[in-house]
Amino acid sequence: MPWKDTLLNLLSHIWRWLRYAPGAPGWSIIVSIAVVLLCQAFGYHERAIAEIDRPWDVNPPTLVFVYDYLSPYLGLIAMLGSVVYFIQIIRVMPSVRRLVFPTEIASVMLAVWALMGEAHTYWETANFSYMGEPASVFAYILKVIFLLVIILSPPYMLLWYSRQKILDRFTLKNFLQPFIFCLFAFGSLWVLMDLLDNMKDFQQSNTPPGVVMSFYLNLLPSIYVFITPAALLLSVLYALTKMSRANEIVSMLTAGRSLWQVLRPVFIVSAYISFMGVAMNYHWAPRGEGRRDAALQAMSLEKKTGTSAAQASIMFRNTETNRTWFIGSMPFDPMREKIRHIQVRQTDDKGRLLAGWYGTSGRWWSNGLWSLNNGIKVTYDGKGAAVEMKSFEVQDNRSTTRIDLPGWPETPWSLISGSLLPDNLSVSELVSYLNANQTMEHEKLNAFRTHFWHRFAYPLQSLVLVLMAAPLGVSFSRRGALGGIAGSVFIFFGLLFLNNLFVSLGKGGHLPAFLAVWMPHLIIGSIGYLLFHIRSQNRDLPKLSPAYWLKQTWQRLQQLKARRLATA
Repeated sequence: MPWKDTLLNLLSHIWRWLRYAPGAPGWSIIVSIAVVLLCQAFGYHERAIAEIDRPWDVNPPTLVFVYDYLSPYLGLIAMLGSVVYFIQIIRVMPSVRRLVFPTEIASVMLAVWALMGEAHTYWETANFSYMGEPASVFAYILKVIFLLVIILSPPYMLLWYSRQKILDRFTLKNFLQPFIFCLFAFGSLWVLMDLLDNMKDFQQSNTPPGVVMSFYLNLLPSIYVFITPAALLLSVLYALTKMSRANEIVSMLTAGRSLWQVLRPVFIVSAYISFMGVAMNYHWAPRGEGRRDAALQAMSLEKKTGTSAAQASIMFRNTETNRTWFIGSMPFDPMREKIRHIQVRQTDDKGRLLAGWYGTSGRWWSNGLWSLNNGIKVTYDGKGAAVEMKSFEVQDNRSTTRIDLPGWPETPWSLISGSLLPDNLSVSELVSYLNANQTMEHEKLNAFRTHFWHRFAYPLQSLVLVLMAAPLGVSFSRRGALGGIAGSVFIFFGLLFLNNLFVSLGKGGHLPAFLAVWMPHLIIGSIGYLLFHIRSQNRDLPKLSPAYWLKQTWQRLQQLKARRLATA
């Protein structure tokens, strides 16, 4: 049709202009700067500043106000910068060396933005924490280090790739092309299946498309950690099997290279990909998965109140203060949302009701102050009868009524920590939980200790699978390719079984947490190293067929029997 031809011609002209026009990078930067200036002129930052709700008795330093002003523009610059970076990719491809400098600039800008955001978050947590959890400085520093590794490492990997020899780059191209395809294919399939599974919930809660997109963008770290082992396994098998069938590996070995030298680039890139998974699984992957579960569980509540809930219907009894708390919903992000439907009942040592506070919402500040909004305080006579009922008063010329309750030791963290599960807690949150519950029984903390070590061990399964798949994927004849693929798939599911088995043993206290999470890596890694050593010696790998091993065992027994008869 004519309109289709016109559209294709227009896209073709745009592509050629972006690819070859001398002024395309400069014009893209000028347009981006103009967009930022126009947004500043129209007060793009005012809405974001208006949404900030801080305690009335905290006077932030000047740098905090500067960050509040710049934060919306930093996000806008990152979005526009991604467009400029994409144009630069189009212009320099396929030259990787020319892409190093733009990637380095983009990484540094993202690192500055991320560090400013982390410093701002740390200041808010240190001055008026909204949860009251005991923070670990070392865990926070390690989080910042992992964040910088994720952002700043790509340009150095590109530089390393550009300096590789021709044979190494040839091997990497054969490996990276199927890996990128598997990564995008598995990720898209995961998102599509999850979207189809939750589409009804999104429709019933009238969730906007932008919120759904943000919902899945937050899941990208957890998706990466989840699909990387399978993507690496299949890409390594495909690349090495293809090179084996074309006798390319044999040619490299004939040229004087060892099997380790041939596969060294694959191992290095696989180690980098696995370490990136470790960095993401430290905080962002479990945090995103926790947000997903909280959002799905709270969609019905969100439709009514406009909030998301990390925990709902919480009851907490403090025997030291004789106070009983009832919480309707605890938000996942109490910095931006308030705790909903709070009821606090004060009793004496004999359990007789003395007073009760009932608020529609509330918040806790780091100075030990609870503030309840839009509610009443009821005083009882000790026999269950209400003596006085008084509504909260208006404070600070605000439209809502509020009561301040200073000096209470309870914190949001203490209210929900008893019902927390370790599955979706980040390393920092696991450390906070373990520090806050050191006096708890050892058996109740086994699951949290196991998941603490599992956060580091699980992404490294990818490297173990590569070590196993490499010798099985290398074959010096057409006959051995299919057997290597079948063996690797079998070992993949075996690793999943061992991982679940030993994690369960660690949670149950049957094995130390550290040993439980690393045992599958030691078992499969040892087998992979043995197979790699056998393959590097140009020997045939042992067969995995049970019938073959039964036959070999029977023949060995017959040989031993014949030897005994001969010596007798």
